[in-house]
Amino acid sequence: MKLILLGLVVLLSSAFFLTSTVKAIVQFGKCNDQMQYKQNLQVSSLVGLWYQVATYRTFLERGVCASINVTLSSDGSMLNIAESHYRGGRKDYFNLTASPNATTPAKMIVSYQVPQRRDQFETVQFPIQVVDTDYISYLLVWSCENSRTALYSNEMAWLYVRTLDEASHYQMRTKVWDRLEDFGMRRTYFQETRQTMCDYKELE
Repeated sequence: MKLILLGLVVLLSSAFFLTSTVKAIVQFGKCNDQMQYKQNLQVSSLVGLWYQVATYRTFLERGVCASINVTLSSDGSMLNIAESHYRGGRKDYFNLTASPNATTPAKMIVSYQVPQRRDQFETVQFPIQVVDTDYISYLLVWSCENSRTALYSNEMAWLYVRTLDEASHYQMRTKVWDRLEDFGMRRTYFQETRQTMCDYKELE
């Protein structure tokens, strides 16, 4: 019995390690279904350029000069998100779409295409929710998915500002950063995204 339990622990630990280094922060237990979200979110007010200033510490989030450019689809039903960042001296781009929930717009399903074979793609989806934003200076986004067995969950979070000036950073610090624990997030999970020596002229 002890050997079985030990094997289970090793198996779970290996899965946790692989998942956490590639995808997200991994925690025992289910996602926090009481996580706060922005009430009556005005989806159209999210349109525009946002600069990433912090994110959860994961392998995929080690880029610098990260940003998202948000636009509305032609029918206004979803958001198109163009994400970019530098990593290893190369600029990477990702195109995603976010479909807001009809009754709770702050909760969305994000979709993107992953190449599988020649001319073949797989659609990957994951949930996000806007925890808080004032639309003009800061944006806090959270994501969490339960494992199939519900033994653990994969968690991500991103913090953005509208501009890289002191005014936006002040609003972000006082209204979000200093209140992360109140939102149910751990500040120690976040790492700062470097936003120095970045060329954003092509995005303006």
